[in-house]
Amino acid sequence: MFNISQSFDYLTMLGGVISGQEAYAGLCTNCGKCVKACPQKLEIPELLNDVSHELEGRGFKYKIKIGGSVIMPLLDVFISISNRFSRRPRNKT
Repeated sequence: MFNISQSFDYLTMLGGVISGQEAYAGLCTNCGKCVKACPQKLEIPELLNDVSHELEGRGFKYKIKIGGSVIMPLLDVFISISNRFSRRPRNKT
């Protein structure tokens, strides 16, 4: 249903890799408070469970740790290098 790009976006945004605040579907505790508060009476825990199976899969928590400790520092390095090259004055000919 979802492609790899959407899964990566889900990991980086909701997994907290970028923000440091985890907000992914697998955190649902099935307490039912959201169902009581929902004006449409949606079965939110069931929907979150579906999202969790589709986008998180096995090892999602490990992916979050790897993303935060490896991928983001590498991205910071690439951004830093990119910024250095973009600030260099160009030779006018």
